[in-house]
Order: sequence, then structure tokens, then C-alpha cells
Amino acid sequence: TGRYFHERLLEGGLRYLEEGDYFGTYFHVPDADFFLLLDADSYVAPDCLLKLVHFMQQPGREKTAITQIPGHPAPNTGLMMQRVAGALMDLRSAGLLGYARHDAASWVDESGLVRKSALQDIAQTQQERGLRVTRYFSGDRACGGMATNLRLLRHAWRVTSHPERLAWTSAPAELGALVARYRRWHDGGVITLPGLLGYLWRHGWRKPLAALLRIHQQISTLGTHLALLAFFSLSLPGAFYNAWLVAAVLGYALLLARDLKHAGYPWSDALRAYALKLLLLPVNLGGTLISLHRAWTRTATVWPQAPQEADHAGGCLPYYFAAYGLLIYWFVEAAIDLTGGLRVHGLVVALNAALLLYAVAGYIGFRDGLEDVHGALRRRLRQRALRGRIPVSGLDLEADFVHDRATLEAVERFDPPLQTRD
Repeated sequence: TGRYFHERLLEGGLRYLEEGDYFGTYFHVPDADFFLLLDADSYVAPDCLLKLVHFMQQPGREKTAITQIPGHPAPNTGLMMQRVAGALMDLRSAGLLGYARHDAASWVDESGLVRKSALQDIAQTQQERGLRVTRYFSGDRACGGMATNLRLLRHAWRVTSHPERLAWTSAPAELGALVARYRRWHDGGVITLPGLLGYLWRHGWRKPLAALLRIHQQISTLGTHLALLAFFSLSLPGAFYNAWLVAAVLGYALLLARDLKHAGYPWSDALRAYALKLLLLPVNLGGTLISLHRAWTRTATVWPQAPQEADHAGGCLPYYFAAYGLLIYWFVEAAIDLTGGLRVHGLVVALNAALLLYAVAGYIGFRDGLEDVHGALRRRLRQRALRGRIPVSGLDLEADFVHDRATLEAVERFDPPLQTRD
């Protein structure tokens, strides 16, 4: 901001904006102290910007780089999936406020107000295709916003959250959009953990509670879901193990119900939210594991946007199979435990299997789920057929796919098909 640019013509007809002086200016960007980052599917209160700027200019907040405004669900949603997903969004927003209260907040790609001087401190300049490019946020999508948080910490900048409800977003109405959102939310924490531990080893001793909360925020997704799978998969005899299992599951459910009640939801939504969390268990683990794989192979992670309604199962096909497989496994394990004398563990697993069954039936639907899986598999086969990778015999391309011009153009744009065969 505060600079002048003129247009430069590159080879191949590409146009590039290059910084210059006042003379021959293509356009001028006025200077600004703050930038407002806003999600495409969010809307904010009319006085949001005034409140955020006033909040950032208060004494003692000179080193606040980002004030994020967690998105809350849009009110009066009629679908059950939207209401329960919105309840989980409210709980996530409450958690972000809790981290901010103890000076342990991290930017999680939410909307918010960003201070320009903080971006200038963490800016990184590099050459790309012969052009000088300055990055202010981490370009490594395998780490999400966690890498940006680490760079802000190293430059003594802080992140916080505004306590008021200033932004709202539409909660996902179907599983495909929910999968796309949760995979983006649960990425990168474990990857940046070594860098965070190195920083806390040098500076974190001054605020031990904030240091512990930062570590918890980085590893909570992977640790919690792995522990949940271990609890339900390991059948160990002994009264201590049974007591620990019952206390952990019952305590988690009661705290979830209490948080939902505090957020304005009825007690009956606690079981629905718990069931949705079980359904999203493979999704949360999948987002973290994909990021770890991308970091190991050093390839960029391109998270999908919310899929279109016509192909809403295409991006979450593996999670359909994971949910069905987990459901079958838990019911079989519960039957084995109950007949083998491990009644406490069998009852806990059976209860969670019943809640997962409710989630699959209520949020996906057995018939709709099978149709989604069948349709997604056929679309993948047809795309591979168009690309010339599999024989086309047995696939009704003319009736099912050839007339879908938009899909054909997308396939040809990203992966041109081979020449037409006899």
C-alpha cells in the first residue's frame, strides 16, 4: 500500500504490475495501517471494521498483529446437519476465545484485521519465473496458518480474537462441504510443532500456561482422535482400565453438553453433536495425515473448496468408506467383547457404534450414501476413460458424460485426454 504501479507486458501476452513512481502510473494503492481479511462465504456486522480498528488501537495492543473474528453459524438454519455443524462451529469459536484470553491464540485462517507493520516484518521475497514476489503469509499449504503464527511469534507479534460476534458464515448443509472445511481446519499443527517447541524452549518459560496451551492447540487434533480410536479398539481386562474408559467418555460427553448449553443449544443437541464428531473422526485424522504426507514428500497441498452439489460426494469418497468400515468394526468388536466377558468395554463401544449409526443414517442416509458412492465411482471411471487410461467398453459415455460440457472442459483443462482411438 502507499505505492504506485504501472503495467508491464511480458512474453506471451502476460501483463505484470511493476512498482514505479508517480509518472506513468497505472494505478495507485492508498496507504493503510490495517487490512481486513474476510472469508468468501462470510458476512460481517455493519460496525465490524470500526470495532476492530478501535480494538487494535487500544493501549497495550501495539504488538497485536491479527485480531481474528471467528465465524459463527448463520441463525435460523432449518436443516439438522446445518444446526449441529453450526453448534460445533460455536464451540470452536469459544475455544479460540479461550486461547486468546491466556495469550496463546493462533491465527487459524479466520477472518480478521491484520496490522500492516506485522506483515512487513514477516515478509519473504523470492524469485518466481523471473519475477520478484513478496509473500506475507506462508505459501506452504501443508502447514496452513500455523507457519505464519510461528513467524509472528519469532518477531514478537501476538494474535488475539475479538470477543464479540462480528462475523457469520453459512454452516455446511451436506457432508461434502463439511469434509472440505474440516480438512482445511485440521492441517499443519503437527508439522510446525518442532519449530514451536524450539521457540518455547528459548522464550516460553516466561508464560508456562500459554506455552502449554500452544502445544495443546498444535497436537490436540491428532492426539485426541488417536486416543479415541485406541480406547475403542483396545480391549484390556481390569477394573482400572474400565473405570478410566467410562470416566473419559462420560466426562467428554458431559463437558460437550455443558459447552453447548452455554452456547445456547438444548441438551438434546449434545448427542447429535457427539455423533457428528464420531462421523468426522476419519476426516480430522485424514487432514492431519495428508499434511504429514505432503510435508514428507515436499509437495504442495491443495485443499478442495466446498464441492458442488452435483458432485458433493467426489471429494469425500474415502471418508464414506472409512465411516462404514468403522461402523462395522465397532459393532463386531462390541459383540466379541460382550460375549467374551468384557462387558464394560463392550457396552461403551456398542453405545458409540449406535451413535455412529445414527450419524450415518441421519446425516448421510444409507440410500443416499450408496447412491453418492456409486455416482462418484462412475464419474471417476468416466474421467479416466476420457483421459485414455482405461477401456471405454461398458461405460455409457454418450448418455452419462459426453453431454456434460462443463465437466469435459474441466477434464481437458487439467489433464488433456489422449488422441481418439479406433
